[in-house]
Amino acid sequence: MGTKVRKDGKAVEGVDLFMGGKVGKDAHLGTCVQKGIPCDDLKPVLKNLLIEQFGARSKS
Repeated sequence: MGTKVRKDGKAVEGVDLFMGGKVGKDAHLGTCVQKGIPCDDLKPVLKNLLIEQFGARSKS
């Protein structure tokens, strides 16, 4: 979910990261995994989440 966050004292675009949830009838948000992630920092956060929670393997 998009939000504004502070990075280095400045307001920047960011996200609150949710997992799970449902769309359509009876739609609801999933569980909040992490709040206030600057978009510039999102890639390593997602990489670590995929490795730690889902057993993904890094190509590098």
